[in-house]
Amino acid sequence: MARVLFYTGLSLLAVSAALLYLPTYFSFILAIIISALLIFLIIFHKKIVFNGLKFLLGVLLLFVITGLITHSLKIKPAEQMVGYDAEIVGTVCDYPIHYDTYSVYFVETEQITLIEQEGKTAPPNIPQKLKLRLSDINKIGADVFDKLHLTVQFNDLDIYRSSSLANKVYAGGYIVSLEEKLGENRPFYACFYDLRQWLNDLLFDNMYFDDAAVVSAVLLGDRSNLNPDFESDAKAAGITHILVVSGMHLGIIFQLLSKIFSALRIGRGKAEFLMLGAIFSMTAICGFTPSILRAALTYVIIVIGNLIFRKPDPLNSLGAATIIILFFNPLGFGNISLLLSLFSTFGLLCICPILETVFINLISKITTPKKLTRAIVFSLSQSISATLATMPICIVYLGYLSLVAPITNLFTGYAASLLTSFSFIGVILLSLPSILKAAATLPLFVIYSLVRYIVKVTNLCANISFATIPARNEYLISLAILALSVPLLMWAKKASKKAKLRISLKLCSSTLVLLSVSSALFFYNISPKYEIAVPNVGKGTNVLIKTEANVLSIGAGDSPTDYNKIESQMAQMCKRSIDHIILPSADKSFAAGAPEMILQNPKAKIIYPNFGDYTEKLDYISNNNFKAFNRKISFTVDGAEIITYADIGTTINFADRSIVIYSGTGDINTLFSSSNNKKRILICANNLNQKIEYELSDCIISGSDDAKKAIADALDTQKINYKTVGPKTISIEF
Repeated sequence: MARVLFYTGLSLLAVSAALLYLPTYFSFILAIIISALLIFLIIFHKKIVFNGLKFLLGVLLLFVITGLITHSLKIKPAEQMVGYDAEIVGTVCDYPIHYDTYSVYFVETEQITLIEQEGKTAPPNIPQKLKLRLSDINKIGADVFDKLHLTVQFNDLDIYRSSSLANKVYAGGYIVSLEEKLGENRPFYACFYDLRQWLNDLLFDNMYFDDAAVVSAVLLGDRSNLNPDFESDAKAAGITHILVVSGMHLGIIFQLLSKIFSALRIGRGKAEFLMLGAIFSMTAICGFTPSILRAALTYVIIVIGNLIFRKPDPLNSLGAATIIILFFNPLGFGNISLLLSLFSTFGLLCICPILETVFINLISKITTPKKLTRAIVFSLSQSISATLATMPICIVYLGYLSLVAPITNLFTGYAASLLTSFSFIGVILLSLPSILKAAATLPLFVIYSLVRYIVKVTNLCANISFATIPARNEYLISLAILALSVPLLMWAKKASKKAKLRISLKLCSSTLVLLSVSSALFFYNISPKYEIAVPNVGKGTNVLIKTEANVLSIGAGDSPTDYNKIESQMAQMCKRSIDHIILPSADKSFAAGAPEMILQNPKAKIIYPNFGDYTEKLDYISNNNFKAFNRKISFTVDGAEIITYADIGTTINFADRSIVIYSGTGDINTLFSSSNNKKRILICANNLNQKIEYELSDCIISGSDDAKKAIADALDTQKINYKTVGPKTISIEF
C-alpha cells in the first residue's frame, strides 16, 4: 500500500473525466464493473495479492455513486429549468467579473420560484439550492455576500458547461431585473474576503498601480487589475503560474513562517497548529481556488505528518489532495487550473529529479559542477519538467505551446520567489502603525525592482518569433508514443547484461521516438490551414473564419454577452484575438455584440456599413482601423478575397472554395455571383425567401428558432441538405 493514495487519486481523475464527458449510463456500467471486481476480490482475496487494491476499488465505487447522486439531484433538475423565467433569492458568493458592457455574477440560491409560462408547465421538484452563473447587462451593482431578490431567465450552460460543472455551477442565465437588495449575508469566511480587500487597498495606497497589481496577483490571487499587455506576455512566455497563487507561493510562505516560528522559539506542536491556521487563512483570502486548495491540502498533510512524527510521501500527499478535492466536486476534471496544478506538481516530483541527474551527469563529463551551476540546472529542470507534464493540458485546452517557457522561467524563477518573500514581508510591515511603516521602504524598493525585472524579461521572451506555436490534438499521439518510449529505454538500461536484448530494446525505443517525430511533422503538414466555426449565439449571428495568420469575425451576435461564447470558440481555434471584424449589417442581429468585441480586440480592423441601428455607436468606439462603406467593399487578407455587400452579406473566396454568408436581406444570388469557385459553403441566418441558383457543397443555418425553421422549410422545398446550429458549434476544416 506504498502509494495507493497516489494511484487512487489518479484513478479518480480518470473517472471524473468519464463522469463529465461521457453519457450518464456509462457511469452506471462503470459502477457495476467496479462492484463486480470488488466482490471478486473479497471472495478470492487469499489468492490475489495486490496491496491496496480493495481500498482503491472501494473509493472508486463510492466516487462513482457520489457522481451519480450529484447528476440526479443537481444537474438533471437544473437542466429542466432551461427556458423558464424565475424569481430567486440568493447570495453573491464570489467576486463579480466586470466587463465594459456587462457583468457576471455567481449566486448561491436559497429559493427558486419558476414563473409559469403560457403553454408550458413548470417541472416539479426543482432544486432550491444551486450555484448559478448569471450574466447581467443591467448593472445591478451587487458585491460579494450581498443577498438579492432577482428575476432571471435560465438558459443552457452551452460552451460553459464543462468549466461550470467543474466549479459546481449547475445552471446559467441572464439577470432580467433586480427586485431588491436584502442586505449582506456574510458567512464565517466573509471576514477573509474583507481582509483581502483591506490588503489590496494597503498595496494600492502605498505602491504604483502596476506594481501593486502584480503583488496582489502573487500574494492574494487577485488578477483583476493586471496590465492586459503583461498578462498576454506572461501567457506567451509560459509564466502564468507566477501570477496564480499555488504550491510555489505557499511553499515559500511556509518556509518563511517556519523560520519565524523557530526564531521566536515557539514549540513544535504550537508552531504546527499556527501553521495550519496560516494555511487556512491564506487559502480563504485567495478564494479557495483549486490551485491554492490543492497546495494547501498537501501542506496540511505534511503538517499533520510532522505532528505525528511521520514523514508523508510527496506523491501520496498529492494523491490525497486530489481525492479530497474530487470528492468535494466529482466533476472537477473540467477545471483547467486544477489540472495544471496537479500535473505540474507531478512533473516536479517525478520528472524533475531525473532531468536534474541527467544534466548534472552530462556537465560532470566536462567539468565539476559548482553551486551556481547546480542552481541553474535545478531551475531549468523544474521548468522543463513542469512544461512536459502539463503539455497534454496545453494541447487539449489551451491550443498552444510556449517554447520559451524554460528560458523565461530560468531568468524569472528566483526573482518570482524573492518577490513572493518580500511581498509577504512588505505587507506585514505596511500593516503596522504609521510610525513603523518606514521599515517597509527597503522591501518596497526591492519589490519595485523585481517587478520591473520580471515584466521586462517576460516582454522580451514573449516577443521572440518562436515564443509560442499552435498545438493541435493530433500532437497527443506523438506525446503518447514518446511517453511510452521512456519506460522502454529505462527497461533497456536495466537489461544491459544481455547485449542482444539491450540493442533490440534501444532500437525499438529509437524507432518509437523516430515515429513520434515523423508523425508530428506529418500531422503538422497535413493540418487544415483554414477553419470555419458557427457558434450558437442565440437569435444573433456570428461566423469565425481562421486562416493561417488571421481570424475573421463576420457578425458579432445580438447581445453583448455573446462575445463570451465567441472568445471561447477562438481559444479552441488556437487564437486569442480577432484581426478583422466584418459587419455586413449594422442592425441588432449582426452588430449588437460588436461594441464588446471591439473593446476586447482594440487592434482589430473594423468594417461596417454607414447606416443601421448601431452605426453611430460603432463610429464612436471604433479605432483608427475602422472602415465604413456605402454599398460594397472588397479587400484581400492572407490569401483570401473578401467581398461585403451592405445588408446582404459577405463572400470570402479561397483558392479552392468560397464561403457565402447571407445576412437575411437583399438578393442572395448577388453574393453567389461574387464567388469564383464551384465549391461553395452557404451560411444563412434569420431569413431566406429566394431560390438559390447555384450549386452548394455545404449549408449551415443559424439564428433564432423561428428563423431556422423558416430557412429549413425553404431549403427543404429546394431539396438542399443543411446543418442546423444547435447547442454545439458547427466547424468545418479544409
